[in-house]
Amino acid sequence: MSVVVSQPDIGPGFIDLERQARARLRLHGAEARFISFGSAADHKSLQNTQMCCVYLQLPRSRTLRGHTDSVFSVCVMDGNRLASGSGDSTIKIWDTTTGGCLHTLQGHTYGVSSVCMMDGNRLASGSGVDSTIKIWDTSSGGCLQTLQGHTNGVISVCEMDGNRLASGSIDSTVKIWDTSR
Repeated sequence: MSVVVSQPDIGPGFIDLERQARARLRLHGAEARFISFGSAADHKSLQNTQMCCVYLQLPRSRTLRGHTDSVFSVCVMDGNRLASGSGDSTIKIWDTTTGGCLHTLQGHTYGVSSVCMMDGNRLASGSGVDSTIKIWDTSSGGCLQTLQGHTNGVISVCEMDGNRLASGSIDSTVKIWDTSR
């Protein structure tokens, strides 16, 4: 499986970015389920917009290969790194400049359904089957914490602020976690 990273066409108005992003993903014929947008404050190369596609300084597109099953989630870590979560139960940290895999994070029992960058060098991941959330140190590749509490698969994780994380589950709940403990 592969993750395709493309530069968006930056045009005036940023009209209906979600529709444009979804149309681009359909062109790849992949099982892309989630699209992440950020504010202009998160991406200094873009200004005066409330929402924008993530803009990476890459060739028109680059294919990152290394997962052995479907890729369910990707997130931008910084200008040069991307994380991807896969059905092969791994998370890969990619160097978007070279296309190389920097780390393969292993620890989930089943597929990784969601990844999100947290403060500093921490990354959160959720598994749609093993019902856990893991917090990773992206520098070392080590697992810092395993959060348990959902009674069914974790489908989505997102950072709320430096130490709080929200997760959504098949168990029909949203949980807010304090990751500082």
